Amino acid sequence: MKWWLRFLAGASLLFPLAWLALGPWHRVLAPLVSAGVGALGIPFEVRTLDLLAPYDLAFFAAMVLATTRAPRSRRLRAAAIGVPVLVLAEIAFATLAAWSALRGAMGHPLAAPALSMIEAVAASFPWVAAPLAWVALLGGHARWPGGPAERAPRRGGENIGAARRRGRGANPPVARPRRGAH
Repeated sequence: MKWWLRFLAGASLLFPLAWLALGPWHRVLAPLVSAGVGALGIPFEVRTLDLLAPYDLAFFAAMVLATTRAPRSRRLRAAAIGVPVLVLAEIAFATLAAWSALRGAMGHPLAAPALSMIEAVAASFPWVAAPLAWVALLGGHARWPGGPAERAPRRGGENIGAARRRGRGANPPVARPRRGAH
């Protein structure tokens, strides 16, 4: 529960900043996508984009800030790597989506499965990329809240995650008599 509260607090601070960055981000992204589409063989100028790019960055940053299990240096490293990777992925997917749309408009559409995949990735990217980057960069520290490590303490105040880290497992073995032996 504490993780969710920290996440909501971080998101509440970062999402208004992402909203303010939306216009400038689109103005920066449009020429990059134009260059990418041109490199793929279709000279075209992208003037406007309708992407939620700053929001996925705010979502990722709020998740990293909420993860207090990881040392501060590891969280800073995750943010320093994750934000540029998400930005590059956003540029790549926007370029691919624009290229496939332009190709279709020119009478050379991609196969239906490829178009469906591109549309699905474009629609889910802001909400899937941030958690994937969070898990990839913070590893074992990035556990969804309410999981085994945050459940109620077991014997002696030790929770399941602490017991596993100490090599004792969540439930120590219990000696049981053999069946048929009296």
